Amino acid sequence: MAVEIDLKAAINAVSDVVQNRPRPLREFDQIYMKTGDMVMQSELVSRWADGKRLAFIGDGDAISVCTAYLSAKGILDTGPAHITVFDFDERIVKAVTRFADKERLDNLDAELYNCLDAFPDVEPYDRFYTNPPWGASNAGESVKVFTQRGIDQELFDRVQDVLDARSAPGTRDRKLNHYLKGLLFCDRCHQAGRMNRLIYTEAVGRGGRRYAYYLCRGRQDQVCDLPHLAVARVEQAVQDHYPSLRLPSDYDTTIRDMLEATLADERRATKQLHRNLNSELAKLEEQEDRLLDCLVDHSLPQAKIRSRLHKVQARRASIQPKLQNTSKELTVGADLLRAALDLTRDPTALYEQAPDSTRQRLNQAFYRALYIDEHSTVQGGVLTDLFAELHGGIPAWMEQQRGSKSQRRERPRHAGTLSATVPSRPPDAVTIADLFRVSGSSKTVMVELRGLEPLTPSMPWRCATSCATAPRMRTPSTA
Repeated sequence: MAVEIDLKAAINAVSDVVQNRPRPLREFDQIYMKTGDMVMQSELVSRWADGKRLAFIGDGDAISVCTAYLSAKGILDTGPAHITVFDFDERIVKAVTRFADKERLDNLDAELYNCLDAFPDVEPYDRFYTNPPWGASNAGESVKVFTQRGIDQELFDRVQDVLDARSAPGTRDRKLNHYLKGLLFCDRCHQAGRMNRLIYTEAVGRGGRRYAYYLCRGRQDQVCDLPHLAVARVEQAVQDHYPSLRLPSDYDTTIRDMLEATLADERRATKQLHRNLNSELAKLEEQEDRLLDCLVDHSLPQAKIRSRLHKVQARRASIQPKLQNTSKELTVGADLLRAALDLTRDPTALYEQAPDSTRQRLNQAFYRALYIDEHSTVQGGVLTDLFAELHGGIPAWMEQQRGSKSQRRERPRHAGTLSATVPSRPPDAVTIADLFRVSGSSKTVMVELRGLEPLTPSMPWRCATSCATAPRMRTPSTA
């Protein structure tokens, strides 16, 4: 999950870079990005090349400097291990070097280089970035030159051959789409310790009829012999797997009851806290008035009075933010949890009646991955964090039910164990399973369930997307 950045701090930092950047020269086709775009591009580059050695082949926009600077200031939590800028404009090279020296960016440097020459014999880089001018005077040939410097000749020639073939008369580029793309992985590779996606492809028969298949990415590398899987059978297999998402009805009711009780207690506690804080504020105002009156009397120790006055004012300033606490964070998390519980009441019917676009959103909400075997059967998968939490609490709930003779047992509606991996958690993390392990009231634990990952924001029903900024689930001592 992407971490939100301090936009104001980011824009201020990028403004420092812009002031250091040389004036664009139109004869060099230099047209610079605007500040807002630079922030977004720098964040994208920092995550794409996190921990990597990154080469910029030309960088009039100064994205290299922004990426290094925002990472160094802690505004971005990711960033390349080292960045080198190769540019033919001596002004840009000097600007990069000057800024790196001034801000002590040890992982940023620049070299003078013209892309018309062979690339320097340097230590290999993990990534390269280029955003070259189109080159109106050469019909875009300059783009090829910049790109060619970042990859070896053999790969560049292969890319050109593909582009030429697609541009031939009678051919047309097609992007194949399917609502399961990106979700499916090869179970055979998974069992062998490899992670290979299933790729959607279409073949055309002699009569012009199209046949859709999924094939393992490992076949291209000759490490897997999974046969081609007919898409219709894979679609049915995923639909057949959806009953495993349904939660036991008593478990669902228990979670909802705990949630409502916790919210009620939190609202009462918040009201009492506000009453106490307002009472303290009133007393502080009285103290402040008396101290101000004492300042008029010069026979009293002025320094001591001023010191006490500053303490009163500081205490009042510390109370004001606490009055803004309306338990909004917990309420947002509760809305998200209710929405998730609603989805798991009858996920099969929901999926069967949904169009392909909504099925894709449902899959994104429930799953990170599904593993398909050679029989087009779902052998397991990885749930998204929220639903992994919900299903991960079932064993503890059932154990609690078995320990209470006064409550009726209920087995999960899906047969066997849930074929989905529950993500590992830090040892001090609080999970839904902890609700049923505590010996006393579970409300204290429920209050900590604030940082659940949001459902996909494009879901066609209510979901608390703003919960993405809430803290992760941790105990009070480590929050």
